[in-house]
Amino acid sequence: MNIYPHLNNTIKQEAAAINGLEVGVVRVGSFTSVATQWLPYIIKEFQDDYEGIEVKLLEGDYSTLEKWISTGIIDCSFLVSPSSKSFEFQPLKKDKMVCILSNEHPLHRQDKISFEQIEKEPLIMPKESWDNETRQIFRENNIKPKVKFEVSDDQAIMAMVQNNLGISVRPEMTLTHIPDNVHVAKLEKDCFRLIGIAAKPNSSPATKTFIKYVYSWVEEHHFLDI
Repeated sequence: MNIYPHLNNTIKQEAAAINGLEVGVVRVGSFTSVATQWLPYIIKEFQDDYEGIEVKLLEGDYSTLEKWISTGIIDCSFLVSPSSKSFEFQPLKKDKMVCILSNEHPLHRQDKISFEQIEKEPLIMPKESWDNETRQIFRENNIKPKVKFEVSDDQAIMAMVQNNLGISVRPEMTLTHIPDNVHVAKLEKDCFRLIGIAAKPNSSPATKTFIKYVYSWVEEHHFLDI
């Protein structure tokens, strides 16, 4: 019984690469917004161009994805910087952070929301392992939020905001299909999460090919912003 199937996969890929072939399996990790907005298109185009490389997708929160890379469950993953220093991290996009609130909320006519105002409002937060960036903004700006709800699903956060149960600070890429009664406001200063793709050094040939393809795809579609 082979307890290290990924090693066989890498050996086969390296042997094929010597012969000028692109073969293998790439196990890719992702979080929800990238899995929804980028990956269906990237995987479709990649497999059209590299028929010999199979892509498998696993979705998780930030800490789980890092653990999966470290333990070899996945070959590479979309992550948000800062990630583990043991990974090679290729930055791809600065995703702007914004405040969302119901049109029933007293602040909904403002184009910009201050950190002082955020601190006073009931806040809807993602669970900690799903959201490093908002907590980092709060730490850097000495904000002590009044967290009312913690959930892991972007659509659940949107529904709660829509029903005026609180406000939330979210990356723009998570805001698909914004309801008419939800207002998006800027923060008092520009804040971002840095999305990239990470892998351990000495990745397999197929993984390296996939990472290069992702970078080219993001650049070609004008998402590259680093």
